[in-house]
Amino acid sequence: MLKKFFIAVLACMTFTLIAAEKNCSAALALVRLTIGGITLGAEVDWVKSIYGEPTKIYDTTVNGERDACHEYGEVPSTANSKVRHLRLIYSRGRVMQIVCDGANDLRTFDGVKIGDDESVLKTVYGEPDKVGKPPTKLRRNVRADKFILYNSASSFYNLMFLTKHGKVVAIFSGVFEVLE
Repeated sequence: MLKKFFIAVLACMTFTLIAAEKNCSAALALVRLTIGGITLGAEVDWVKSIYGEPTKIYDTTVNGERDACHEYGEVPSTANSKVRHLRLIYSRGRVMQIVCDGANDLRTFDGVKIGDDESVLKTVYGEPDKVGKPPTKLRRNVRADKFILYNSASSFYNLMFLTKHGKVVAIFSGVFEVLE
């Protein structure tokens, strides 16, 4: 009987901590930086097993290092819809940055997607760590009037949303040198 009581107390404490993390501005756990089922650090072959071959592959530079970038245009997603635009930047064969900037069914770990109202972000993630006008480098690729940034527990990775007229138009997960 005492064992069941302790298990119940432990379960309640766990759910309370998860709920508290979702509603405060504390740093996000890395798993919450997932977009479309892709986690930071995922290997190239694993991503290809889910999304297939990219529609475009090119070299890019992140934090001064030469890396590969894979773009997916019109490919089937796990939700049986179309992925309009998904960009993955790799470092040493692992996902370092995920960019979703097209209308599709891809969601963050917590269920946020393109087209959601920016008020959803505060409800899901709490107070942002930084809000501002997107740097020119980002505005060239996505038409947005604001960025909303949440830091991860590692402080190396971030989750960032670009919004226009109060609606999410892009989701970035990973390392962002453009905000430094």
